[in-house]
Amino acid sequence: MARAASALFAAASSLALISMATPHGSDVATGSAVVLALLGYPFAAGLYLLADRTPMWAMHAVMGLGTVMVTFGIHTASGRMAGSASVLYLWVVIFSAYWFPWRTVAGHLAVIAGSYAIVLVLDHEPAGVALWLGMTGTAVFTAVVVASLSGRLRAQATTDLLTGLPNRRGWEDSLEREFSRALRRRSPLCVAVLDLDNFKVLNDTRGHIAGDRILRSAAVTWQGLLRDTDVLARYGGDEFALILPDCSPEKATEIIDRLSDSTEGSTCSVGVAWAGEADDAQALISRADDALYAAKAAGGGRVVVSGTSEWPGTRRREAG
Repeated sequence: MARAASALFAAASSLALISMATPHGSDVATGSAVVLALLGYPFAAGLYLLADRTPMWAMHAVMGLGTVMVTFGIHTASGRMAGSASVLYLWVVIFSAYWFPWRTVAGHLAVIAGSYAIVLVLDHEPAGVALWLGMTGTAVFTAVVVASLSGRLRAQATTDLLTGLPNRRGWEDSLEREFSRALRRRSPLCVAVLDLDNFKVLNDTRGHIAGDRILRSAAVTWQGLLRDTDVLARYGGDEFALILPDCSPEKATEIIDRLSDSTEGSTCSVGVAWAGEADDAQALISRADDALYAAKAAGGGRVVVSGTSEWPGTRRREAG
């Protein structure tokens, strides 16, 4: 996100300087416009160097600063050049609508609308009302379109088409959020990886359509056995992943045993890991994967917890 904003500032500054280097009329405050354009480069460099370390509040502040810079650019340009400069408001709108939630986007739109109204009043623009309505209306419409398209793209990128569950990317994003939340609140966090035993044999003997039906059935059945706060995903192939936030060991035992007992026409192996002080999200996934491998190596149809033996009370389950 920060590097995209860096490119935005660098491009806007470069376009402004190019405009000042071409014939632009005598009513433009060229010196002020050049200084304003040059100020964009330090911000671009800072955002590029900080990259993912840039806090979210800083991103909002930078976008607000971009709006102020565009507004000042309109004031220094005046005349026809002012109309061209006002188009740069849309760059802020597009960036905000793509990256930020709707409530935040509405805030940036309000800042743009207020800033543009102020500069039109200060410049005594005769067509100020018409210009304001045209720009703010265009900005709102652009925000709606971009936010809608970006939301659809994100949903497609993080959803498994066969089961309708989150895919690996979507699940890992959820795990990062839940892991950070568990650390802040000092609350328990359990991760489980579930694998349908002998699924390849089933695919080879009964065909991929039957295999797809079993995957969809498992997804629907398991989803119905979970709490609203739990996150189930298709991790890949015949492997599913589960996040159990704020879940006691007793409740986790109950949930995972229910899932393991409910598979249609197959047994299920499960690897479980609890978040610890030394973990990060990827280490937690790795430990759950290791536990799953141990469950499969022991013959399948059982639950193994990372760092321990089998799940208390577990038993070897036979396919139905």
